[in-house]
Amino acid sequence: MAETVDSAVGQLATAAEPAAYAAAIEALFERDIEALGAAARARAVERFAWSRVFEDLFRVYGDLSGEAAFVQPAAAVASR
Repeated sequence: MAETVDSAVGQLATAAEPAAYAAAIEALFERDIEALGAAARARAVERFAWSRVFEDLFRVYGDLSGEAAFVQPAAAVASR
């Protein structure tokens, strides 16, 4: 979770135990929930929107295959 959730978009527990989870939940509800929700949505769209996922996936395909067509528009590849 730490790679996805930080203090800008949520509240992490300090340990994997009930008291720490309860403290994190209490701390979360002492904050501006609407602002956290908006920040979390913005981060999710930035990192996980389909266009971003496909760009990252095509970059991996391009790196593995050595084919520029995976990461460049077809017109750019054809003009080479």
